Amino acid sequence: MQTVFRLAYSLVVALLFVLFVILGTRTFYGEPKAPQYPAPLYSGPLLKCDFQAQMCYQSPSGPVSTPEEQRPLTLEEARRLYPDAVKAQEEADQAGRDYAALLQRYQDDRVDYRRNVFILASVLGVVAVSVAPYLFRRVDAMPLGLLLGGIGVVIFGWIQAAGDFGEIGSAPLFAVVSAGLGVVLAAGYRFLGSRPGPAGNGG
Repeated sequence: MQTVFRLAYSLVVALLFVLFVILGTRTFYGEPKAPQYPAPLYSGPLLKCDFQAQMCYQSPSGPVSTPEEQRPLTLEEARRLYPDAVKAQEEADQAGRDYAALLQRYQDDRVDYRRNVFILASVLGVVAVSVAPYLFRRVDAMPLGLLLGGIGVVIFGWIQAAGDFGEIGSAPLFAVVSAGLGVVLAAGYRFLGSRPGPAGNGG
C-alpha cells in the first residue's frame, strides 16, 4: 500500500509540474495570433483589374469562368463607369499586400515563440531532472515525480518546436540538448555518486 501511495504521489507531482509549465507559459508568454484576412465589403459589379496593365475585366452576371465572358475595359473607362468597384479593387489589393506582410511577420514571430518555448521548457525540464538525483537519498516519491515531470516538460518543448524545426535550425536545438545532457549527467554523477563496493573488499 505504501508503494502504491508513493507511486501515485509521484505521478501527481509529475502531472502538476507539467501543467504548471504549460499553463504558466501560455499565461505569461502567449503565442502570437494569426492575422485575419480582411472580408470584402463591396458587393457591386464584379471587376478584376490589372493596374499594371491598366485594364479591367467585367462580369455582370457573376464570377468570371471563361475568357469569352469577360468584357475588357481600360482602367480609365472602369474608373468612369464603376468608380466604387475600381476603388474597392484597389483597396482589396492593398489589403492583400498588407495581409501578406502581417502573415510573414506572424510566421517569423511564431518561429521565435516556439524556439523560446522549446528553450524554456528544456531548461525547466533539465532542472527538474537534475534536482531529482539530489533529493533521491533525502525524500521519497518526490524525486520520481520531478523526474517524470521533467521528461514531460522536455517533450512538451519538443512538440511546440516540431512544426518549425526547419525555420529554427538545428544549431540552437543541438546546443540546448547538449547543455541539458551535460547538466543531467553532471547532476547524476555528483548526487548519485558511484555505487559502494561489496563489503569486505575495501570498497
